[in-house]
Amino acid sequence: MVSTIQTNQAIQRQELDRSVVTIATNEERALVFYKDDCSDCQKIFPELYKENLANDNLLFINLNQPKNKGYIAKYQLETVPTIVTPKGRYAGTDTEKIQQLLE
Repeated sequence: MVSTIQTNQAIQRQELDRSVVTIATNEERALVFYKDDCSDCQKIFPELYKENLANDNLLFINLNQPKNKGYIAKYQLETVPTIVTPKGRYAGTDTEKIQQLLE
């Protein structure tokens, strides 16, 4: 059984990851645009991380990585967190709306 501390450490590692992300043209996963220093992003990140562990359906893109900033214009991002899926998009922290989008 994974401890809560280990889970929280894994969440934090993912949240602070500033890797350059390449989005495939046929990407089927939901795109999660966030910044690791964004308080709203930090509020929902644990739930999104757990969702991804269960379903492997999210691609996290940290916009604090300079090479990821090109996605701001490409996806017309105005705020973070923003989740983009083939069926829609949502910007905000309402976990019910996020779950509806990810279903």
